[in-house]
Amino acid sequence: MSLLLINEDELRQTITIAEAIETVKQAFMASAEGHMNMPGSFSLHLPDVQGKVNVEGTYFSQSP
Repeated sequence: MSLLLINEDELRQTITIAEAIETVKQAFMASAEGHMNMPGSFSLHLPDVQGKVNVEGTYFSQSP
């Protein structure tokens, strides 16, 4: 398994702030309407950099 890491510049080349805000807005609306499943979370421990990443997995149960 590999993990794709991108920096801020790469992210900004991929999606605009307006697109990100609209996507988050749609996700909140879908969640409020009961169209989201949140099966759980997991953590990635990164001892080489003394870090930890917490991941919350979520997916649409139907198209928004």
